[in-house]
Amino acid sequence: MLLKCENLKVYFPVYGGKIFTRKIGDVKAVDGVTLEIEKGTTLGLVGESGCGKTTLGKTILGLQRPTSGTIYYEGKPLIYDAHERKKNGLDPKEGKVLRRKIQTAFQDPSRSLNPRMSIGDAVAEGLDIHKLGATREEREERVVELLRLVGLDPDARKRFPSEFSAGQRQRVAIARHLAPGPEFLVLDEPVSALDVSVQGKILELLKDLQQKLGLTYLFISHDLAVVKKIANTVAVMYLGKLVEEGPAAKIYESPMHPYTKALLAAVPIPDPRRARERQDIQISEEIPSSENIPSGCRFHPRCPIAETPLCQEQEPILEEKAEGQLAACHLVKNNES
Repeated sequence: MLLKCENLKVYFPVYGGKIFTRKIGDVKAVDGVTLEIEKGTTLGLVGESGCGKTTLGKTILGLQRPTSGTIYYEGKPLIYDAHERKKNGLDPKEGKVLRRKIQTAFQDPSRSLNPRMSIGDAVAEGLDIHKLGATREEREERVVELLRLVGLDPDARKRFPSEFSAGQRQRVAIARHLAPGPEFLVLDEPVSALDVSVQGKILELLKDLQQKLGLTYLFISHDLAVVKKIANTVAVMYLGKLVEEGPAAKIYESPMHPYTKALLAAVPIPDPRRARERQDIQISEEIPSSENIPSGCRFHPRCPIAETPLCQEQEPILEEKAEGQLAACHLVKNNES
């Protein structure tokens, strides 16, 4: 097991009051998430905007502190802060090593690339931070190697981000994050800003890099069609909680949770005949606020099969309903095929 999140919660306090500002509630962005990612695999984390996917990714990266719960990396608590590591009896210097092992690629590479910095310098920045290039020649050789690895001409290192297409900039961003030699990548909507034809090429690149370098991915996306092309395991998130998890093939062939079924029903199908045959699942477009989560099953106000009072009063737990497939729904029976 490379990475594990155990009962992870990330709450953001909400303050109000006309005279004295006081805490009046919490936005429960991540609300008790437990998941595991095996080394060398890809876990696809899917759900609508605002469900907590990005917050979970940022927490793993150390960009957001958890309210409670623990993240384990190779069996050890994932703590970047040197003081916190020392307090927990861990090696304080390991924090920087962890930052090197865990990298990310975001949706828009233009925001992470300095327009005034050449591509070569941008890719080499990680080498400089972690002091991985002993000499200027070694640094240059590593930059050339990385650019070739992501399918770019080594001469690209002399040019600037504005001279490249969106797909090429994403390749540069990937090369940049590979520079320190990571083991685990958090990929947050890495292809959503690209044309469909370019998306496929970037996904093939990511799969090729995973095979060559033994990388592990957390692939965050709202697009189940994209996730299907790269994920080994899929976890479906709704209002801060996981509602279904299992092998990608099972999730796509026989989804259990009504929310998963609705998401898959919304994926466009090129074949008109198959599109007509597909079951249409209608759910309300209005998503409840993470600040005011419904009682019971948090999906019940939008669920087409919800029953009362069970669904409204009792929160379902994420449990195994079929071999290797978990769902949080009162109406899905165990061992359902």
